[in-house]
Amino acid sequence: MATADEMKAIARMEFEEVFSKGRIELLDEILGDEYVCYDPALPEPVRGREGLRAAVLGFRTAMPDLRFTVDQQVAEDDRVVTQWTATGTHTGELMGVSGTGRPVTMAGADIERFEGDRIVEVWALWDGFGVYRQITNANND
Repeated sequence: MATADEMKAIARMEFEEVFSKGRIELLDEILGDEYVCYDPALPEPVRGREGLRAAVLGFRTAMPDLRFTVDQQVAEDDRVVTQWTATGTHTGELMGVSGTGRPVTMAGADIERFEGDRIVEVWALWDGFGVYRQITNANND
């Protein structure tokens, strides 16, 4: 089993290297074979390395300048909770909305379960509705 600090470093790598820099090749190193992510903004769970690769590429296509900041992390037993903030510019399709050029800020927290030194299960919690409002200008601002 990985230590708490090792698990936090692996979780941080997912945000700062994979999502922020598009280094999807790292998914082979950090995800377990049975990886699954439950995201309330998606109709079905994201399954496997290929599923997360597609999700990362989708977000990075919608917001090529996407950057995640890890705000804080807590690790206990086989889980890491990462509170994060992300920013980007909406230039490609996201949530069925064509690129608008609008800046987007989102915040959330992920609960990641590890087996050994691999992430195998994630519960993603973020304000998808808030992001949708930003890209559709539903606030009329």
